[in-house]
Amino acid sequence: MVNTTGDPVDIEKIKLELTKIEDGEGKNNYMEFADKTKFKLDAVGLWDYIEGDRAKEPKIPDLVEGKQIKGKDATGKEVTITTDGNDAEVTKAKKDAEPWWRGTKKVLTLIVDAVPSKKMYLVRGCKTAKEAWDALRQHYKPSNQHWHSGKATQNYI
Repeated sequence: MVNTTGDPVDIEKIKLELTKIEDGEGKNNYMEFADKTKFKLDAVGLWDYIEGDRAKEPKIPDLVEGKQIKGKDATGKEVTITTDGNDAEVTKAKKDAEPWWRGTKKVLTLIVDAVPSKKMYLVRGCKTAKEAWDALRQHYKPSNQHWHSGKATQNYI
């Protein structure tokens, strides 16, 4: 992983704190949180877990176990045919996905830490950073309407 300057980033050494979401009395600072989070995560090469190449969870194929099928061939002789499973492919895919999971969990932890305790239900079931980001955006989007010249405009990240 590299940051925006092209330098390598060790995800385990990143010490980053996001702006806390303040939510009360019909007002919130979601837009401030969203804007600052984007800049901070982008600066250390982690924004891709929200929007970019690493936003999607790596595909792990379904496990297909090998089988032995017994039957008779055209001459009536008993035969056993063995089909290969894909356990090696699944194991490799899981191993290849480990760095992605570490990265998304790091970003997810940062996002969850910024959520007020009374709003934890919004992100409790999220397993990726992208899911948490989308859940917060969906929840706060209606509250972030700005009025200009008598027309409502919405600004979301």
